[in-house]
Amino acid sequence: MISKIVLYAFPDRLTAGLWRMGRLVTCEVFQNDERGLNGFRGFLHRHQGVPIYLIADAVEEDYRVETAPHTSGKVRQVLLERKLGQLYRTTLYRAAKFIGREREQRRDDIFLLVALSNAESIQPWILAMDEQRAPLAGVYLLPMVSQFLINRLKLTAPHLLLMDGQVSGLRQTYFQDGKLRVSRLAPDVASPNARHPELYMTEVEKTRLYLLSQRLIASDTKLSLLILVSGGAGEEVCRVIGNELGLECMALSSEKLASHIGIDVQALHKFPELLYMQIVVKGGIPVNLAPVEQTRDYLVHRLRGWIWYASAGLLLGSLMVAAMNFKETLDYQTRLSQAKLQTTDFERRYDEVARNFPATPMPGGDLKVVVEMHQTIAANNRTPQRLMHVVAAALDTAPEIQLQRLRWKLTDDLNAKDDSSSSQSAKGTLAPAQAVNGAPGVLRELGFVDGEIRNFNGDYRAALDSVNRLAERIRQDSRVESVVVVQQPVNVSAYSSLQGSTLDAQAQQMPAALFKLKVILKVVNAS
Repeated sequence: MISKIVLYAFPDRLTAGLWRMGRLVTCEVFQNDERGLNGFRGFLHRHQGVPIYLIADAVEEDYRVETAPHTSGKVRQVLLERKLGQLYRTTLYRAAKFIGREREQRRDDIFLLVALSNAESIQPWILAMDEQRAPLAGVYLLPMVSQFLINRLKLTAPHLLLMDGQVSGLRQTYFQDGKLRVSRLAPDVASPNARHPELYMTEVEKTRLYLLSQRLIASDTKLSLLILVSGGAGEEVCRVIGNELGLECMALSSEKLASHIGIDVQALHKFPELLYMQIVVKGGIPVNLAPVEQTRDYLVHRLRGWIWYASAGLLLGSLMVAAMNFKETLDYQTRLSQAKLQTTDFERRYDEVARNFPATPMPGGDLKVVVEMHQTIAANNRTPQRLMHVVAAALDTAPEIQLQRLRWKLTDDLNAKDDSSSSQSAKGTLAPAQAVNGAPGVLRELGFVDGEIRNFNGDYRAALDSVNRLAERIRQDSRVESVVVVQQPVNVSAYSSLQGSTLDAQAQQMPAALFKLKVILKVVNAS
């Protein structure tokens, strides 16, 4: 987010800082009275819609380490809510933070349960934010923010005690393997005279005894100390503690802290709490203690922000697509102009060449008609070759049949008849004509096959069988569409008369067994 407001709540006052793009813009202090609340309301009114992060620095805080069966998702959430309700029934600000798993036995989950048992120091400011509908992101305890400071300083001591006497008294926070376990605040140790090394040694011993009672450390555990104090007093305190208690101690002044977290040294001298407020701005946001009812406006604010960013992204994408389409349009127009210029140049060059063409005896349109007619005639050019191949292939298997005549026609009338005189004089039975339908205007190949049974001895049944077998062989050819027996080799009509005598049958000469077939070939597809 571009702007953030971070609040640091003391028991008697509130420090409010406004950051833009990660830089501190303004910092104001409001006393916990009517005048200060009115000033805070005006501050919120001037910076409406900016998300707010509240750090609570109070004595009334509680830390407990609890274990629970390993779960995840909604089951873990329900389990933690039940445990928090059992321990902090009347406490509004409470939360649970997962810090790891046990190494032995069931490997249960380990949680740090935290609560702000007395919220009187922050309640007036919460009510003022509710009145202004300010987007409160969450309420955070100071020791939980300090863990991000330890991570930023890259301190890896297994037992680290952070002592900060700059803000409100002397706060001591214990970290085990980099994880927060407990914290205590001594508010009465806050004056400059209280920075005497003996007071630090006394507080370290109190904290050590408390850790021993809670079984967080053993009697021989060596604590590492990190002291945050303004000026050069920290070096003297560390020297005395190291000599008297034999503990490893390191001191950081305001100047070193300012360089680590990226904040102005003068501002940090004036407002020491800016150390932790800057850490929150840099992304060190711990677990939230505030209930959902108090952070609803922030959730709405985030949803509004997501919609705004999505709309901005959609608008940007649309502008990019529009720019690409505009560029393509310009490219097409450029290519179109080039094509027009090229066409004009080709037409000019064609006209120059055409003026040198020799004169033709007839107009070009007539030449085009002649060429098209020639192409049509060439496409419809047919010869009797296909019919000859079909008939020859069938006659190869019928040696008893002799071909007398083969007539080929190219016509669009599939019912055409063979009107030759030879067929008129032939004896035999003419089969009734069968109408055949064809596409009008399409030329088809028709053939009439006239044949005779060789060495006919009067066996008309054998002659009929031979003619039918020949017709069937021709019909089975893939190039043939249909075959019709136009004339049979014998008169089988029921109305014909019988003449002659059986006594002189040997003396009579056998007539010729003639027949006629009509063959229609399939259309040849033009390639």
